[in-house]
Amino acid sequence: MHQLVYEFKTKVLKIFEKVQISPPLIKQVEEETREQSESDLWFQLRYGRITASRAHEVSRCKTNDGTLVSLILGGKIPDTPSMKRGRILEDEVRKTVECRIKKKINKCGLILNSKYPMIAGSPDGIFEDGIQWRIYKFAASRPFNFCRPY
Repeated sequence: MHQLVYEFKTKVLKIFEKVQISPPLIKQVEEETREQSESDLWFQLRYGRITASRAHEVSRCKTNDGTLVSLILGGKIPDTPSMKRGRILEDEVRKTVECRIKKKINKCGLILNSKYPMIAGSPDGIFEDGIQWRIYKFAASRPFNFCRPY
């Protein structure tokens, strides 16, 4: 991905127009990256992509110092106390939300976009509700006890 961007800076969109990711490959990637930050493949496939966690930042970027590009192309992100806490609480929050909505929320890996392969996202949870998929991003300063644990 990096080499393509580097060599074809002016034709990047043309390159991506020709690349389409098949639904079976999208499903395979999602399944193989469910451990997210514990998965090497998750890091490899995020490289060079605009992820959901960076979408707002990308849409508002007004600087040309290369910081955002560096992050998208693999720059190190400091592991903050909030990020560590989020990883610790994620399973507990997932169980609490499951109990609250009375539906099983599955862990989710990296979801690639078939039409726009430079875009991806890693929701914290996903479940099928009839024919519609619901995606959850958990954000909580502490777990809430809406119901008893499993």
